Amino acid sequence: MFIFFFFFFKQKTAYEMLRSLVGSEMCIRDRYQRRVRGLHRGTMAAPPSYFVDHKKGEVNELRALLQNPDVQRDPQRKRDVLKRVVAYQTLGIDVSRLFPEMMLATATNDILQKKMIYNYIVYYGESRADLAMMTVNTLQKEACDQIDPMVRALALKHLSGLRVPNLAEYVVHPVTRCLEDVSPYVRRAAVTAVLKLYHLDPKAAEPMVPQLERMLRDRDPQVVCNCICAIDEINAVSGGIELSKTLIYNLLNRIKEFNEWAQCTILDLVARYTTESEKEVFEIMNLLDERLKSTNAAVVLATTKVFLNYTINMPKIHQHAFMRVKDPLLTLMTGGGGEMAFTVLSHILVIAERCDGVFDDEFKKFYCRYNDPIYVKNCKLDVLKLIANDSTVEIRGRDTACDGDWAGCGDCGGASRVCD
Repeated sequence: MFIFFFFFFKQKTAYEMLRSLVGSEMCIRDRYQRRVRGLHRGTMAAPPSYFVDHKKGEVNELRALLQNPDVQRDPQRKRDVLKRVVAYQTLGIDVSRLFPEMMLATATNDILQKKMIYNYIVYYGESRADLAMMTVNTLQKEACDQIDPMVRALALKHLSGLRVPNLAEYVVHPVTRCLEDVSPYVRRAAVTAVLKLYHLDPKAAEPMVPQLERMLRDRDPQVVCNCICAIDEINAVSGGIELSKTLIYNLLNRIKEFNEWAQCTILDLVARYTTESEKEVFEIMNLLDERLKSTNAAVVLATTKVFLNYTINMPKIHQHAFMRVKDPLLTLMTGGGGEMAFTVLSHILVIAERCDGVFDDEFKKFYCRYNDPIYVKNCKLDVLKLIANDSTVEIRGRDTACDGDWAGCGDCGGASRVCD
């Protein structure tokens, strides 16, 4: 008697093949599952299957589609094919075999297709350097395109991002030309490209530094911020960007035009600047006083750093500076989440150690709430230890005994250090 066994093998998905995928790939999977559930309820359209299955021979199928004249004539179908290529690239599946077809696909006027193709070329450019060099001429030509600034900026970003041998000589001319472009978007990309060029070949980028210094007075705030970061990194060995009174005052008078993160960059420069007199200290502090009202914690903390650094050798003014930054810090501490509260509390702890009495009258703000994370509770208790005195310890004992919203000795293991 013969017994036959039949084995059935399930086609593995990309997630079963790559069990180490985490982060954004898991989010992609979960998002897909949510969209499928929504489709079954009739509340959502069918999702694209870019990230779902990776079948055997899929790369060959994509190559055939990229070579198909009908696909090349249909922009939407071509986009869909390119999305699948980028999706597999994102999942860690090797699609470098498609490099020749992706190079030929650069001959398109569709900006979305260009973005996906250039992203692919930069991603695999280092491993396929011989083929990547063949795209340099195309990128050079499009970086000098006279019609669309988006195309110029996109080409320049990816041209300077390629990591292939002897690239610097091909990047210098497009970057030099784009630094004087009429479009601020292109100038932003050009400034960033100077920094990339510096990491490729420092000697090739050094002649462009004077041009970046002149662009510190550019009309576009983001161009100015990019120039500050680029010059500061290029001149890092010699101490960073050279600070002058004219530059600092020019930036401070325009600081409202910058976004919050660019303001942090400027405030970092101001904190490094050495003032010439007390009058200059007061002028700068008056210009920055409004920044303490910002809703962005980084801007407030950077402004606090400037105030305290400038007045450290002026004891009376230093005390007033502590009092001036107290309310903004307390507002940030109570208005954000646990991570924000911990960051601000760490700054408050340093201030409380340096200057007695600043937060003594606001001790109730440092009571531990029952839902505070443990790291926030510990930090609050450290602050309370520094600002507690005879009168506040008695009030603290009464409040924790009768207010259920605050964490007393029994609720927070470390609270007894203050109450005892």
